[in-house]
Amino acid sequence: MTEQDNEQAHAEWLAESLRTAQTGAMVWAQRADQEYEQAQHFEDRAQSWSDTAAYAETIAHEREQAQAHAARSTEARQLAEMWACVAAIVVPPPEPLELITAELGRTDG
Repeated sequence: MTEQDNEQAHAEWLAESLRTAQTGAMVWAQRADQEYEQAQHFEDRAQSWSDTAAYAETIAHEREQAQAHAARSTEARQLAEMWACVAAIVVPPPEPLELITAELGRTDG
């Protein structure tokens, strides 16, 4: 395998890794959002019951559901953040020459 083949394989691996990380971040962010909405839904339901002994069990159940969904939302958010960090790390930094060329391109005009 030549050095050019190795570089091409590495570039393909980087591109695929970036897509995987970006997809992971998006999927977990969407999951966090869904779980947050569910937590809000159950908390709203718990608050909608009148605070009497007759509804105490129902209110407790609604609040337990809200807390469970809130915990899942937090965990999903943390996973989304992790995948976003992975995506940021996988993107290779530009070569110094690319930075200079880009800067020259902006000032030429």
